This record gives sequence, C-alpha cells and structure tokens, in this order.
Amino acid sequence: TTAQKRSDGSQDVQVDIFGKNVPGVVNDGRALQLMEHQIVERRAGPGNSVVETLSVQRPTVSDPNRLGSPRLISETVCRGKCDSSK
Repeated sequence: TTAQKRSDGSQDVQVDIFGKNVPGVVNDGRALQLMEHQIVERRAGPGNSVVETLSVQRPTVSDPNRLGSPRLISETVCRGKCDSSK
C-alpha cells in the first residue's frame, strides 16, 4: 500500500494484491503474482462532503502478465464526520 496526498487536499491510496492463483495462469509453483491493483481516491466534494472512488486493474486473460485498464467499482459520498482514522 502506498498513499499520496496532493496539495489540493485529495489523497490517493494504491494497493497491490498478490496471489498464486491468477486467472489464466496455471498454478505451477511459481512465485506470487500481481492479482489486482486498487486505486482509492478521496477528494473534497460539494457541501462539505468527501467523495471516495475505488477503481481496480486486473490482469487480462489474453496477457496475464499485464494489467488491464482501470475500472470504476464504486463511488461513495460521505457527509459529516468522514475521517475513519480518528
């Protein structure tokens, strides 16, 4: 996991998930491979809200060694006390 805070107050968190059973690849005792790359973006929204989007990249079936394009999975809007780390 890596986190990056931008000067505008938004934040990007990137998470790499590794495993041995990647779709399209035979499990032949190889080392861990990247199964999914998650991108979580938190930014200020309208009316004192926080908008959090989750996008993922997964290996393509045609080329399991290459990640596909990012796909938007969810978008959540929080109003009020939104910082879960406190």
